[in-house]
Amino acid sequence: MMLNDRLREDFRLPENNDKNIQRFERDVAMVKKWLPRLPKHMRYIPTYLEAEGRLKGKQPNLLTRSSTRAMLGVPRLVT
Repeated sequence: MMLNDRLREDFRLPENNDKNIQRFERDVAMVKKWLPRLPKHMRYIPTYLEAEGRLKGKQPNLLTRSSTRAMLGVPRLVT
């Protein structure tokens, strides 16, 4: 589904022609195919991973802490 013309123009996006619609549909299909195959840390934002770990009683690992610091400027959501 593409944006309506008014929103598309407001955001200065390409026109809704057949070529762009096919490209969009191809890209969506590719994301649906490959996203589930990516490692968990590439599929979810670090804040989700930290919260999920805390619910299981675990501390965030180095990768999650590093990602959270890069995104939010702090290594953990909760200290």
